[in-house]
Amino acid sequence: MECQSMLQNSRTREHMMSICPRPTLPDRSSETPQINPSILSLLNRKQEKDLRSARHVPRVLQDEVLDMLAPAMTICEMAEEALEKAEPVDPMELREWSRHLIRFIGSINHRLTLHHRCLVLGAINPQLKMVVSKLSGQSTQGMLFAEDKVKLLKEIIVRFPQLTEERPRMPWRGFHVATRAALRRPRGIGRRGTAVLRVEHSQEGGGQGPAEQP
Repeated sequence: MECQSMLQNSRTREHMMSICPRPTLPDRSSETPQINPSILSLLNRKQEKDLRSARHVPRVLQDEVLDMLAPAMTICEMAEEALEKAEPVDPMELREWSRHLIRFIGSINHRLTLHHRCLVLGAINPQLKMVVSKLSGQSTQGMLFAEDKVKLLKEIIVRFPQLTEERPRMPWRGFHVATRAALRRPRGIGRRGTAVLRVEHSQEGGGQGPAEQP
């Protein structure tokens, strides 16, 4: 059974919530915690913005973890009812609720993997975070990156050796334009047999810098 599905958009999540809404517990422990207003008042505008960005991934993950309560509690209630009545559990219903759990697990695992890749790329150079979505593969054989994506990353670094050198960061426009072009074009072999990227500079606008992706 595959466990790779992801709740990619709000419609998918809304559909899941309509089927198995998150239960409301008396102590509100099933709710995603909010930051106390009195704590937020201690932050200036920049600190609040930085905190909002840093909290995005863990907040989304906590939302999905808590959303798992509905199918998990339903399965538990089905088991308790079957024990009480000395009757078998309906296998079709059990399978359906189990699939809901698997969807959430697959989504959480996917988001954590993306976050992990983003951290690794950021450790090499923060500007590499912008290509994290391009380095995802269907089969990684237990590794964080698929082998063909590792080769692509190495080729990007060959094309931009500044990324691994302790020097001032290269201009964002040059890296942004050239890297996007490289990811769209096939890989080639240089005259001396060194793998390089065939990059064409396009007239694209620059950006403000990469944002970490979940």
